[in-house]
Amino acid sequence: MYNNFGLILADTIRSKAYITNLLRERYYPKWILILGNNKNKKLPGGLSKNFLSTQNEKDYWTKFDFDHSKSLTELLEKYNLNYIKSKSKDINSDEVISSIKKAGPEIIIYSGYGGVILKEKVLSQGKKFLHVHGGFLPQYKGSTTNYYSILNEGYIAASSIIMSNELDSGPILLRKKFKVPKNKILIDDKIDSIIRAQLLILTLKKFEGFKKPINFLIKKRKGELFFIIHPVLKHISILSKKEF
Repeated sequence: MYNNFGLILADTIRSKAYITNLLRERYYPKWILILGNNKNKKLPGGLSKNFLSTQNEKDYWTKFDFDHSKSLTELLEKYNLNYIKSKSKDINSDEVISSIKKAGPEIIIYSGYGGVILKEKVLSQGKKFLHVHGGFLPQYKGSTTNYYSILNEGYIAASSIIMSNELDSGPILLRKKFKVPKNKILIDDKIDSIIRAQLLILTLKKFEGFKKPINFLIKKRKGELFFIIHPVLKHISILSKKEF
C-alpha cells in the first residue's frame, strides 16, 4: 500500500481520525511531525467538554469511528509509528520549516490548527501540502462552512486541496457531499473529522502514489469566504430538517 507521504499533525480530534482511518486502510505515513502547543492550552480542533458518541448513528457513521480516548502521541505509539515533535505550533516557523526540509516525502498531509495560511518560505521547500477542508469548495471557504451549507442546501461536505498562500484557495483534488447526521450536535467534535478522513482516503486512492501529473478537479475559482457562524444561526442550522 502507498506510504510515500508525510503528516504534519496537531493533537486534535481530526488528527486522531486521520491516523485511525489511514491505518485502517493500510496507508502508513513515512514521516510524521507533531506541532507543539507552547502554552499547553486547548487550541482549535481539540476535544470539547460536550463530546458525544456516534452510537445513535450506527446506520452510517460508526463504521468510520476512531479512537479519541488517547493522546495523539499515545495513539502513534500504539501503532508503532515514529514521529518527531516541534516546540512550535506554527507551520511557518523556522523550526518547522527546518524539519520539513529534511522530510523525504514530497506529499505532506496537513492536519494542524485551523485558519493557517502558508507563507512563501514554506511553499518554496519543494513539498505539496495536502489539506482536507470541511466544506464544499470553492463555494464554501473559511470556517464552520458546513453549518452554512446545511442552511442553504441541506448537506455537509469535504474537499481536498493542495494548499496555497490563500485560505482554502489551492487547486482542488477531490470533493464530496455527505448526508447530514441525525444528531447535528456531533458535527463539531466528530462528524467533521470523520468526513474529512473519508475524503482523505478517497483522495489517496484516486491519486495513488502521486507518481503521475495531478489532474486537478478545479485549479482555482472564486468562492464566498465564511466566518465562524453566529451561535443563533448555528442553532437554527442544527434544528434544520433540510436535506439534499
